[in-house]
Amino acid sequence: MDGFTSEQIEKTNKRYWMIEDAMDRKEDALISVIVTAYNVETYLDECIKSILNQTYSNLEVILVDDGSTDAVPEICDKWMEQDKRIKVIHKMNGGCSSAKNTGMAAATGDYIGFVDGDDYIVPEYYETLLTCLLETNSDIVRTGMQRVDEDGNFLSSVIPKTATYNSYEALQCLGLDDGIFIMNSLSLSKKKVFCDVVFPEGRVCEDAAMAHVMFCNAEKLTVLCGDLYRYRIVSNSIMHSKMSVSKLDIVEALYNRFVDYEKKGYTELLLDTCNIAKNKMWMLATIPFTTREEHLRKNEIIRMYRYMYKNTPAHKSIQCKLCYMFPRLYNWLKVVFKR
Repeated sequence: MDGFTSEQIEKTNKRYWMIEDAMDRKEDALISVIVTAYNVETYLDECIKSILNQTYSNLEVILVDDGSTDAVPEICDKWMEQDKRIKVIHKMNGGCSSAKNTGMAAATGDYIGFVDGDDYIVPEYYETLLTCLLETNSDIVRTGMQRVDEDGNFLSSVIPKTATYNSYEALQCLGLDDGIFIMNSLSLSKKKVFCDVVFPEGRVCEDAAMAHVMFCNAEKLTVLCGDLYRYRIVSNSIMHSKMSVSKLDIVEALYNRFVDYEKKGYTELLLDTCNIAKNKMWMLATIPFTTREEHLRKNEIIRMYRYMYKNTPAHKSIQCKLCYMFPRLYNWLKVVFKR
């Protein structure tokens, strides 16, 4: 190999054996794909087909029917009869967090991925993510998505740049409030990453609530350039429905993240977390609080934000201070000026 130094040859050989080892491990790796489904009969067949038609076939597909009142239970059972890789769990309705926890408890794979029952994935989705995960020796691999409408028509793409992060750097990326680092459906992870992850039942924004826990459990996270996931915008879904009190769960998720950072001594991460919470507080001015329980929840959310503000040691913006002192007035003004 004339023209190459011994160091270059050694590096090339090391890269070659790393790829060979990754390919060997890839053949044996079992991926548990957890599909949560609640009243998505219109889209579930397409979702399941997209998973079963993956170019990587060593899959365990766990369909969690979260107490659906439409044809979802029958659709799940039909597919289980057709493909031995499918497990079906029928449970009482408990929300997305409960369904994900149920799916994780049943998962036996080396790696875990999630697909929402009204979404779908391209054929090479899991092969691409698994190959990247093994070749880079990462614990989590994330990628981008295409947003599609209810009929599957293209709306927009989110394509991240390829990058690699250690655990703390990944936590810093959470401070950008970028969905690439939050949505579990855009990722494939080693099972160990979920060792102490319990999605908060009775709450929405469950991925945001647990993202920092997963990143603390990971040594390396890789973001892969691409848009292989198809995220469907459905008008009656929880995440795209009209403003309701449940939307404020994101502030509680950020509060819990903030408290965990305090315990770990990650003081540099507190300001970004507080700022994200401030940016979510505008919802207070748009939600119709009618019951006593809803007003109590509103006051609880305000207390959580004020705790974050008071315990953020770094410089805080005037907006953060206004939101702390006059949360209702601040958020009313923000909504007015948005118009």
